[in-house]
Amino acid sequence: MRTPKPWHSTARHWSGPRGAYPHAGRFERPNWIFEDIAPAALADEAERWIDQGARLVGGCCGTRPDHIAAIRERVDGRSTTRAPLT
Repeated sequence: MRTPKPWHSTARHWSGPRGAYPHAGRFERPNWIFEDIAPAALADEAERWIDQGARLVGGCCGTRPDHIAAIRERVDGRSTTRAPLT
């Protein structure tokens, strides 16, 4: 998982809050193909997203409660209001 180019493009055109809500897989017609992503790996990415200005971080299809718990454990108590919006 890496921060996609649209994340940076959005920052140039939108000064409001941004978030990251990734899925753990890809769509190949007609189904989703889910990849096993370790909760710690998603938490690593969540830290990067917050460093890059995310105010909301979560998970979508293919992420599990243990992924969200790992993110919370990693970033709990960390302020997202100090991160730059650019």
